[in-house]
Amino acid sequence: MKKGHFINQIQTMLGVTKNEIYFVTLILVGLIIGTSIKFFSQDDSDYINRRNEIYRALDSLAEVNKSSYVGTDLKGNPDTELALGDTIIPKEKTFPSRQKKELPSGKININTASITELMKLPGVGEATAQKIIEYRKNNPFNKPEDIMNVKGIGEKKFEKMKPYIVVK
Repeated sequence: MKKGHFINQIQTMLGVTKNEIYFVTLILVGLIIGTSIKFFSQDDSDYINRRNEIYRALDSLAEVNKSSYVGTDLKGNPDTELALGDTIIPKEKTFPSRQKKELPSGKININTASITELMKLPGVGEATAQKIIEYRKNNPFNKPEDIMNVKGIGEKKFEKMKPYIVVK
């Protein structure tokens, strides 16, 4: 059977052109060549070395965790040697407890204070400090109580910050 006769039969059966047959054949040949190159040239030694490095790192982390956290092995069973030696050291918290805000040492003039100075006031974060600055651009404060006109500052918050604010 000749190549031309075979292509004509496929053309008739599938209802496609010769160019379409050539194109599909070219794609199939490329896939076969690419797959065989990848299959036969694969170097497993690099993969195995990287995998072993990862396992060694994970094992060493598990050892550190075992002796510094709860004194257990990888399966969660208590390590009796550590319990007897009383060497279990509590691990630092992942999320440290919030530190109390350092209160201002003197009075803060709310008409001229910077955003960082305003943030030292109790109950004032970055957003509230920005609101105070925006408010005082159009309405300077005449007395400390005027700060309650700023959205987000009510009587309770004002009472906490009252000893630390002044208007000049």
